[in-house]
Amino acid sequence: MWPFKKRTPDKYETENLVDEIYGRRIEEEISEIESNAERVEAYEKMKSRKKRRSFLVGFAVFMLLCVLTLAVAFVGYRFLFIISDISVEGEGLYTKEEICEAAGVEIGDALFSFSSKKAEEKLVAALPYIGELEVKRSIPDRITLTVKYEEPVYYTDIYGKIYLMSDTLRLLGEAGDKDLSSLIRLRLPGVKEAVLGSPPVFVNSRTDELLSKTTGAVVASALSDRIDTIDLRGEFRLTMVCDGKYLLEFGEYTEIESKLRVADAVLKDDMFKSGNKARINLSKLTETAVKVDNSLDLDK
Repeated sequence: MWPFKKRTPDKYETENLVDEIYGRRIEEEISEIESNAERVEAYEKMKSRKKRRSFLVGFAVFMLLCVLTLAVAFVGYRFLFIISDISVEGEGLYTKEEICEAAGVEIGDALFSFSSKKAEEKLVAALPYIGELEVKRSIPDRITLTVKYEEPVYYTDIYGKIYLMSDTLRLLGEAGDKDLSSLIRLRLPGVKEAVLGSPPVFVNSRTDELLSKTTGAVVASALSDRIDTIDLRGEFRLTMVCDGKYLLEFGEYTEIESKLRVADAVLKDDMFKSGNKARINLSKLTETAVKVDNSLDLDK
């Protein structure tokens, strides 16, 4: 009987065995990773579906609330807040009926059916002496219109007719038989358009700026209550009449505020206590010249 000998695996068999075991483990690990990945993916999909569902539910609730809010607002606008009482503060030059009609407000309208700004624009355009409108709504059905009037400060000749103008240079209407002695006369260059309730539109667009700048300077000066006439017919020949007997020659419109201050200082001289007419040249601040001239025609 032959003796039994234990066979030792050769090198290649050992390597194959190791590779086989290691390969199985790798396959198991890969399988486990893939399984975990599938679970994670399934979980993420579930979360995503829940988020979408939550978003859709939230959006649906939001839209429902919007619809309900609009429905409530419409019902309130259409049936609840209806004007049954209108009061007007500032009635005088115009009647309550005229003011309400011009503003476009009447009994039976919805309380919030109109814009206060639009109502003011319509009112000012229709009734020129009104400068501002304040609208106060009192729920559920009361409205108060408070109007502020503009007073005539200037008068001017346009197309052969005498018009009154406010301090904002809006045309208020024709002067008629009104006493103009307390108002400042504006002698204007070419007017392109004149609409009551608005400032005149001039042929030369620069005139708007010059007129606004000049009147503003006069109002702010110490001579504001002594200026009788402002003549803007020459762009480089601005003149004014003061106290009905002094012709102030400004030349260009530059430094008008300083020129008015110089004029005020010059007119304090004793020589102006007489009844003489005089021409005061203010075109150069450093060379102010005074010339007595009783032949001056201040209405030209």
